[in-house]
Amino acid sequence: ERLATEHDLPLPLRPRRLLALLQAARRGELDAAELPLGVRLEAGGTDLPPDRIRVCRLEPLAPGDEPQAMVDAVAGRLRAYREQAPHAPGDVFVRYAYGAMADVGAGTYDRADIHDSVLATDLWTRPGPDEDPGTDLQLAVSSNPSGDEVADVATALGDVQDAWADPAQSADRASFTVSVGDSAHYPGALSIEVPAATRLVLVAAGWPTRVLPNGEVLTPVPGRYVPDGVRPHVQGTLTVTGGPGGSVGLDGLLLEGDVVVGPGDLGSLTIAQCTVTGTVRAESGAGGANGSLQVRLVRSIAGAVALAGTAPMVVVTDSVLDTVTVDPPPPGDLVLAGAGAHASLEGSTVRGDVAVRTLDASSCVLDGTVTAEHRQVGCVRFSYVGPGSRTPRRHRCVPATLTQTAPTPVYVSTDPASPAYPALDAACSPLIAAGGEGESEMGVHHHLRRPLRVGAAGRQLDPYLPVGSQLGLFGGGRAR
Repeated sequence: ERLATEHDLPLPLRPRRLLALLQAARRGELDAAELPLGVRLEAGGTDLPPDRIRVCRLEPLAPGDEPQAMVDAVAGRLRAYREQAPHAPGDVFVRYAYGAMADVGAGTYDRADIHDSVLATDLWTRPGPDEDPGTDLQLAVSSNPSGDEVADVATALGDVQDAWADPAQSADRASFTVSVGDSAHYPGALSIEVPAATRLVLVAAGWPTRVLPNGEVLTPVPGRYVPDGVRPHVQGTLTVTGGPGGSVGLDGLLLEGDVVVGPGDLGSLTIAQCTVTGTVRAESGAGGANGSLQVRLVRSIAGAVALAGTAPMVVVTDSVLDTVTVDPPPPGDLVLAGAGAHASLEGSTVRGDVAVRTLDASSCVLDGTVTAEHRQVGCVRFSYVGPGSRTPRRHRCVPATLTQTAPTPVYVSTDPASPAYPALDAACSPLIAAGGEGESEMGVHHHLRRPLRVGAAGRQLDPYLPVGSQLGLFGGGRAR
């Protein structure tokens, strides 16, 4: 009906466009709630008015001593001031939109379907069919607590640990849930020990207001959570240990640090729709060898995975492993290491070296040297494998044999802060960009089926093109 404008497209926010929107809001021509960002300087407070939000390099700080914020839309940075002095970072809350190619890693998107699927396929030892599974213990976390909420994740995990130690509270329960209901910053190392045959779920989720059929509005109930709209930032190493059949699930969290499974006999660690800037590690020692542990990453971004030789299984699905955020880098640039582990990779991008016992991979980009100790079992299908790799038999891979030369992946961006990370560029060879199973692309965006969707759009639009016009796709995709 009309030509698309900048407002209609998923484009980075330009400083001059932000300034124009702020000026319109200051004149009363635009509702402040429709601005692409909002700034609040205390929990539970109100947003700064448009005249107190300034654009870096285009306008100076506003006169007066009232609180205000300076925004750098290019660098993605914000500095808040009170009486012309920088404000404490922990008191600053920002509303903004962050772009991404797909719903992978921590984000404020709706994660309900993947969350439910992951819980349904968890390997924790449930009560038998003739036993009462009991009622879940559910705790809610908020940076601005009210009612039964607690103020931080460490306190909630401590309450769960106390419940496990009290037979009266834990005797009839098998699953425990801690839901974090906002996008606040939670600093400090965390640790917890999970009893045998017990599951702990730490999920980013809010608690919606419920409306009954008669119109009565009920207040939110902690535990009745919806995994959508929040992305908590947990800063510090998370250490978990567990007994036989125990399980730990993490969902929707931005974890700035490592996730460590300490010596023990934990049955399962699942990291779903999370971003882990450090390493996911499984250790063995005097406390136990983790000899039955399965580590799963689903729709997640992690720096590296390192398993002790006793850990038997790692599953990576629709995820990214990239050591770019790991400091210091792992030894030998190993992004996935498990001397005794079977690795099962599906639709994932692995940027670094891999060393495992056995390997199955499908529709992956293995952009490094892959070494599978036992190559008589397993298979690599529809995947790119880096030069010098020693893998099980290959089926329709790039390259097809150990000696064949082949094109290499070309990425739009290798910067984790980029919305296009790590999408394949339009210049990437179609052997990789459309060489995955079902003629989709290899790597983490395999599940988007972009080549198939673009081709279908072209076939649908072609009969309606005006004479002399051509159909093209621009901006990082592949033209059809």
